[in-house]
Amino acid sequence: MVVAVIIQAINKGEGFSYVVILIALGVLAIMGIRIESLAIVIAILVGSIILYSVYLIRSTSEENQDEPPKTKGIQSPELPAQPVESMTAHPSITIERTIYDPLIRDFAISSSRQLVNVRDWINCHDPFSYWLVICVHNHGNHPLDEWGIELESSSTLQILETVIEGSDEQVRLQVSNPKPWLQLSTFGVPHNRGIVIPRGGSRRVYIRLGSEACGVSHSIKGRFITSDAEVEIREKQYQHSCDVATLGVAIRQNPGIALKYTENALMQRYDHKTVLSYLHTFRLIQEIDTCCRTKQFEDVNFKLYVLEDALDKMGVSERLVGLVKQLNALDIDDGMGGSMLEIKAQRAEKMCKNIVDVWANEVIAHPVRVR
Repeated sequence: MVVAVIIQAINKGEGFSYVVILIALGVLAIMGIRIESLAIVIAILVGSIILYSVYLIRSTSEENQDEPPKTKGIQSPELPAQPVESMTAHPSITIERTIYDPLIRDFAISSSRQLVNVRDWINCHDPFSYWLVICVHNHGNHPLDEWGIELESSSTLQILETVIEGSDEQVRLQVSNPKPWLQLSTFGVPHNRGIVIPRGGSRRVYIRLGSEACGVSHSIKGRFITSDAEVEIREKQYQHSCDVATLGVAIRQNPGIALKYTENALMQRYDHKTVLSYLHTFRLIQEIDTCCRTKQFEDVNFKLYVLEDALDKMGVSERLVGLVKQLNALDIDDGMGGSMLEIKAQRAEKMCKNIVDVWANEVIAHPVRVR
């Protein structure tokens, strides 16, 4: 009975003193003041303290659950502002792009498609240069008769020519430098030119690329723009190893790359016997250029006579043969040393560069322009 009273008092939240007094008076009244009754009172008091402690813990836990957590002076950090999209995706327009590499005579793509039509166009136009090919697919319900392309690249990458497939009109680029190391190239097609990307069709743009140096990595990206859409042209990276314009540089910086490029270019243009003959003259030019740069002139005159004879048999221009004769007439290995030898060496090096450039332009870079 006493224990029941204690539990009820605790559940009702009565004060601890009230519970203790009630228990003590009840025990003393019933049993009298004896040692046994005092022991029972002490036991009841200890039990009451334990039960009341449990009550306090339970009450505190319930209060903590009811009260919301305190956040004194703590504010949730603001999320950083999300960048605004520089261009909008457009479900009715998709863009494909790739790079043609003349060194490997293939495209820098990850798919297994052969791109036969693109390859045929490049082979007819200029298979000895690097080309960025952009294909615009129009999935919309109306043709695109007014559009343009904006390309961003490093200032060392050159856009030498831009051709829109199916059009003979010359494309003029507007070039600017938003930053000293960046180049922005833009062209637009107004509706009165009639160069339309048909509904459900596509159109390709061919962009011939050049570089100030060989063996350099370049990247190019941009956007396709219409009156109501801007679609990203994803960045494309490639290694500009060697082309006609940088062949002279490649001969000196990477002779192996220069020879491979030249061999590939010759094989695309000539029969096997002619390829071997031109490769023979190219190797002679490489050797003569090396002799001039390293100032080892012992065999230069002999090599020049052999080169002159080989070029005569190949039927090249008088200009190219004349440059070889001029270099031979310089008579570098005349036994004179000192400052005169240094002057002759510098002149010989410049003349070798001219021979390489003229040889490359005549033997490799004279494709028939077909659109």
